[in-house]
Amino acid sequence: MRVESEVDPSVREPGAGQQAVGPIKEYGEIATPAPPASNIHVLSIVGQIEGHMVLPPQNKTTKYEHIMPQLVAIEQSSEIEGLLILLNTVGGDV
Repeated sequence: MRVESEVDPSVREPGAGQQAVGPIKEYGEIATPAPPASNIHVLSIVGQIEGHMVLPPQNKTTKYEHIMPQLVAIEQSSEIEGLLILLNTVGGDV
């Protein structure tokens, strides 16, 4: 029988990866290590922007309601001086 102190620390607990999955599903982003201080924000848009129409589940989409709050926050931030929009259309037209 093993006691807790003998358990290998490299073994992950079930559900440990769930913390990273939530932001990916919700915002299409994950919390990454803090990059060097920069005054440029990168906004990723994958596929089509889904808003007034609900697109089929097989389409890659970025939700309208996730983009708008980010744009407002970027505009209101005194620390951000530039915005780089990264479009990934997954082989489609822009």
